[in-house]
Amino acid sequence: MTDYKSTYVITDIDSLQLLRTKKKMQYKKFVIVHEKLDANKTQKFENDLNRFHASCGCNTGNHFLSTSIVLCAIYFLITGLPDINWKLIAEILSVLVLIAVIGKVAGKILDGKKFNKTVENLYQELI
Repeated sequence: MTDYKSTYVITDIDSLQLLRTKKKMQYKKFVIVHEKLDANKTQKFENDLNRFHASCGCNTGNHFLSTSIVLCAIYFLITGLPDINWKLIAEILSVLVLIAVIGKVAGKILDGKKFNKTVENLYQELI
């Protein structure tokens, strides 16, 4: 049995329109119950809505951080390793943390846009 207190059920254009206009959504899960969509499309839209809504941006932050570490290593291989001291370590760690936070914020924004795009695509399918 589905917990409908934390689930938003999309049954018609009106429920989808309400989803399009809400600014803050307090739902954990989205379910689509509509006869116009076949099972594969319904599953794809549900997966996309749930993935993009639940995203915290950590994947993008991880990619930013990993890429930065690799680029930093390549830079040090090309230019030579500088004298290691605590100040240099602190600066490198500070930059890496900043890059990870920027990546996380960028990921959250991008996934929010992907969520909105998925809602619009679903709306186009249902009209």
